[in-house]
Amino acid sequence: MPKPLNYYLNTVPLTWREAQAHCLSIGGNLVTITDAAMSMNLYNEFGVPAKRSYWIGMNDLQKEGKWSWVSD
Repeated sequence: MPKPLNYYLNTVPLTWREAQAHCLSIGGNLVTITDAAMSMNLYNEFGVPAKRSYWIGMNDLQKEGKWSWVSD
C-alpha cells in the first residue's frame, strides 16, 4: 500500500532554496507532481496559481536548463 501524502502550504514568502530547506527540516520535500490527476488535486486543494505563487520540487540547480525533481 502506498504511503499517504501530506501537503503543507506555507504562507511565509521564501526563496526556492529556503522553501526546500524548510520542507527538509519537517521531514519532506517540495512537491513532486507525478501525473495530471495529482496536478489537478493540488490545484483543487490550494487554488489558482495565478492568484498565488507556489514552489514545486522541480529545479535546474545541477545544470542550467536540465530540470529534475528533488525526489529523484
